[in-house]
Amino acid sequence: MSTRIDRVPIDRLVCRPQVRERTGFGEEELAGLAQSIREAGILQPLLVRREGDTLIVLDGERRLRAARKAGLTEVPVIVESEALSEGDVLHRQLVLDAQRVGLSPMERGAAIHKLMSETGWCAREVAVKLGLSPASISKLLTLTVLPAEVQAAVTSGAVGMSTAYELAKLTDSAERQRLCQQAVNGGLTRDDVIQRAKELETQRASARRPTRKARTPRERVSIPLGEGRSVSVSAPTLSVESLIAWLADLAERIRSAGADGRPLAEVIKVISSNGK
Repeated sequence: MSTRIDRVPIDRLVCRPQVRERTGFGEEELAGLAQSIREAGILQPLLVRREGDTLIVLDGERRLRAARKAGLTEVPVIVESEALSEGDVLHRQLVLDAQRVGLSPMERGAAIHKLMSETGWCAREVAVKLGLSPASISKLLTLTVLPAEVQAAVTSGAVGMSTAYELAKLTDSAERQRLCQQAVNGGLTRDDVIQRAKELETQRASARRPTRKARTPRERVSIPLGEGRSVSVSAPTLSVESLIAWLADLAERIRSAGADGRPLAEVIKVISSNGK
């Protein structure tokens, strides 16, 4: 990068916002910077690149707007001599903002998403190049799934950043939309979102469990035969007639299955298999 500082007419400079939208510059903040520039001038030159006869601002749009407000006709610049792609430009802007107070989390999340689209970098590569942790990149990217109305509320401070992160993590889009609206209306906190997410997970887990079939009610009787012996019978319905018929049928099946002298255990298996 060239370190030569030139002074150029202010009307030769053009801003093509890559990261920060114009709404990101507060008028009160610009007025204060303009007053500072009137008194002390621009202490940090703008970084620009050439496009024909035009100079495109890479870093310093805020200073340029304040300089115009202060009535300056020219400003100090450093001209970037290296050819840059759109991804390179965005990378430079993000790095510059990451190194000082710059973008809001919403703006940074949108910019990182655009940077990945322009360069093809994965989240881990972006984290290395911006000097951020992979977890921070992941968090910032999750904010981009929020509705525009919620993003605006986060930027304005109406919805807290921690609440926004929890909203973005919800996988149920319909529920996320509903809770986002509550958050915008001021009726939702981070803890509320976490609690609702737990309730949704409990509901999903319950839905995944197989439903047990209801058992048909059965009548049961136990008949003592003396000397420690007894017979127990159960069926959907029982009567004296049905019990007599069942016992007679059972006696005949036992007699037939045990005719060859096989052990009782095998007789029971035969009767059980035939009864299925």
